Amino acid sequence: MTGTGDAVLLAGLAAAQGGVVLTAQAPAGGWKRGRLNRRFRAEGWTQLRAGVWAEPGRGVDPMALLWANQLAHPHLVVSHTAAAVPHDIETRAQRVEFTGPPQGRTDVRGGVLHRLPLGADETTTVGGLRVTTVVRTMADLLRAGPRDDALAAVESAVSRRSSRYGGGERRRAPLTTLGEIARALERGSALRGTATAREWLALADPKAGSPAETIARLRMHDAGLHPESQVLLTTPMSRRGVPGLLPPGAGAGGGDRKPCGMPPGRWGAQGVCENAEVLEAPLGPAGRTMEVWEEVSQWWKSRRSRSRTSGVTFPEAISRPSI
Repeated sequence: MTGTGDAVLLAGLAAAQGGVVLTAQAPAGGWKRGRLNRRFRAEGWTQLRAGVWAEPGRGVDPMALLWANQLAHPHLVVSHTAAAVPHDIETRAQRVEFTGPPQGRTDVRGGVLHRLPLGADETTTVGGLRVTTVVRTMADLLRAGPRDDALAAVESAVSRRSSRYGGGERRRAPLTTLGEIARALERGSALRGTATAREWLALADPKAGSPAETIARLRMHDAGLHPESQVLLTTPMSRRGVPGLLPPGAGAGGGDRKPCGMPPGRWGAQGVCENAEVLEAPLGPAGRTMEVWEEVSQWWKSRRSRSRTSGVTFPEAISRPSI
């Protein structure tokens, strides 16, 4: 167990399993479990649970725990927020979560086990891990809640978004549709939380450009306002951009409100919709968006337009939403 060949084999096994190795895999490599355990301790491997080790330098992060638990219990399926990550879906929180058979005594180290029925066609393999499919993952999140977290993930799944893979330079296509998620909910209509999940799904907007926009729109919805997403507008000072949300019918100063023609949330190098006619100050997306919002806010205040249902002005409703 001291040869270079053994080290290479262990490194290769760990690389194929998210940096995690089981001592139960020792016989397949021609090793003895006891000697392998001693080697792991001597070389600085981290024990994640009995018989499960993470390679040196690998922290006890959520991905390591997903691998550790699934290697120890292959019947467990990565699900909920944990399944959203390998599917490249944005979430407001990331937890170590699995779905397992309704009956059983399996324990999950450092995470949560949901005991739910799963069909054979509701699982897939991504990056070596067995995970719930995109539509099943979205249905699970809607049933489990909370609402804002679930809808942030749903709207990410049904729209074009920047990928977390490739350094954020690549945009991925929509992964599913609202109709497919609705059918997944109906398939599990007997499961707890389905009635509420249907109501929340009705609030989803596939044009939302980011989790922050999703939360801002939901805050406005709760205040009795119902904004439109990703509307191209021209402000009273002739700036053109997509600030993300716009109150219904509020074409600022009679400005251009034609669709942007680009994927939701798509910004050019100067922070405005890439097919906008006016590209002025070389500001990043955040600075440009704030300038547009300031002008829209000032214009809206000058109109003194108040919500008919809640008495809350539009600028007040959108100011610094809790993300």
